[in-house]
Formats: sequence, structure tokens, C-alpha cells
Amino acid sequence: MAQTKERGVNVALRGSLSPRHIPDDTVIGHTDGSWHEENQIAGLGWTFHHSEASNANTTLLDKGSQAEQFVNSPLMAEALAMRLAIKKAMERGISRIIMHSDSLVLINAIASPHPIKGISGILQDIKAYVPLFPLIEFRHVLRTNNVLVDSLAKRTVKTMYDETL
Repeated sequence: MAQTKERGVNVALRGSLSPRHIPDDTVIGHTDGSWHEENQIAGLGWTFHHSEASNANTTLLDKGSQAEQFVNSPLMAEALAMRLAIKKAMERGISRIIMHSDSLVLINAIASPHPIKGISGILQDIKAYVPLFPLIEFRHVLRTNNVLVDSLAKRTVKTMYDETL
């Protein structure tokens, strides 16, 4: 697994985490964004799990979703979901977290010092939160390992789309 460290942003690319690499006091976060192009709406989903290093079990601590309007791309939806989850972690008093997204483009963008057109402000917000956590990492996860949060995001888009009809 390749790792980069840019301005305090620790990013792990590829691969899944094994419990032995996660301290007991660290929360596992998952995010996903779902986008409806025609109506420019997105569903943002997030989950927080507590991981036990002694075994492969995780306990769901919290989950949620939110709809957003005027979202211009799938990548923007993914970035908004990550920013929302980090805000929720701060509100819960979580200080050590490993965030996962199935968007490799987003994970690379968080690690990069170069802005990405359309999401540069959101990326700046995400990076501004980094120094507020004693431990925060951003890791790519396969879609097959992001199913719960994917369903939250998609359900939120569908609900919002149905309301606009």
C-alpha cells in the first residue's frame, strides 16, 4: 500500500485495512456521495464504526445522510460527503479517525497540494480540519467494502428526487 504525507495529510492508497493496523481508540469512517445529474442533487452518506484491534468485529457508532442541491459532479458529491463526515466526527468529539472513500480520485486530491477545479474550496475545508485531529487518515476502499454508506447516499438522492417531482 503506497502512502503519502502532504502537509499533515496522511493518505493510504489501495488495499483494505486489517484490524491490527487500527488502534482500539480509533474510529473508522466511511463516506459516499451519490449524484443525480439532471437535477444537480446529491446524497451524502457517512458511517462511523468502532474497531476492536483484537478481532475483526466493528460496532456501528453512528450513521447519517444529507441531501445537497446544486452539486455539479460525482466528485463534488464525494468531496461534500467527506467534508460532512469530518464535521460530524468533530461534533461527536471523535479525535482519532481513519476515513474511507471508494473515490480514489478524491483520496488522491486530498493528498495533493494542487487544486482541482470544481472542488478546490471543499478540499481546502477538508484540509483545514486535519490539524484539529490528533490522528486523521484518508484511505481508499473498494466499492464492495462501502455498501452501507453507498445505500444511504443513494436512498437520500432518491428521496430528494421523488420530492422534486
